[in-house]
Amino acid sequence: MKLTKELLANAFALTGAILWIACTMIAILLPGLYRAGAELFALGNVGHQSLSFYNVVLGGVLFAIVSWVVGYVFGWSLELLSKRK
Repeated sequence: MKLTKELLANAFALTGAILWIACTMIAILLPGLYRAGAELFALGNVGHQSLSFYNVVLGGVLFAIVSWVVGYVFGWSLELLSKRK
């Protein structure tokens, strides 16, 4: 299977979605750990807000889209640089 920019973008999006789900589960199941992490990185009130279903879904979709774009740009640049040999 040839590595294309679309394949790489899809892999980035899937990885981003899996990471988002894992972090959301940590925030829901272990809120103290989530708050401690937010305070560790000096994120202010990030860990003190309640999570709504809408925010979780919207954040996950946006994170997957951004991950896809990053993967696509990475794949495009990889193709561009590999042709310059």
